[in-house]
This record gives sequence, structure tokens and C-alpha cells, in this order.
Amino acid sequence: MCTSLDLFAKRNRKAGFNEGKNVGKKVGLDIGKREGKKTMLIELLKTKIGYLSKETIQLIRNCNRKELEQLTKQFVMINSQEDILEILHS
Repeated sequence: MCTSLDLFAKRNRKAGFNEGKNVGKKVGLDIGKREGKKTMLIELLKTKIGYLSKETIQLIRNCNRKELEQLTKQFVMINSQEDILEILHS
């Protein structure tokens, strides 16, 4: 009986480990994609505007998913750092 319970517990631990591993990969990929988008947006804004202050860069790096989406959607309308701040504070 103990052997059956041990085997059952071992299988469940392995299944739980694999599920956790898969969830961790997905979360890591999501974070990596978001950070990549932020980096790309910063570089594009630097090219378009010419200069971004450290504070503005930090604001972009700290923005949430919704704010990042807004900045990306309104990219073509951004012509200054003030435009970026306005989007992030709206």
C-alpha cells in the first residue's frame, strides 16, 4: 500500500513540477516580450524625437501593459517628450 501511495505522490509531484515549469516559461516569455517592446519603443522614439531624458526612459521602462499599448498605438502622433508624458498621465 505504501508503494502505491509513494508512486501516486511521485507522479503528482512530477505533474505539478511540469505544470509549474510550463507556467514559468509562459510568464517569462510574456515579460521578455514586454521588455523587448519597451526597448524597441524607446529606440524608435529616440530616433523620431532625437533625445529622451533619463526620466522619460525610466517612465517608459516602468509603464504597465495598458500604458505601453497606448504609447505604441499613438507612436505616430508623438513629437516630443511632453507628448509621451501626456499619454502616460492620461
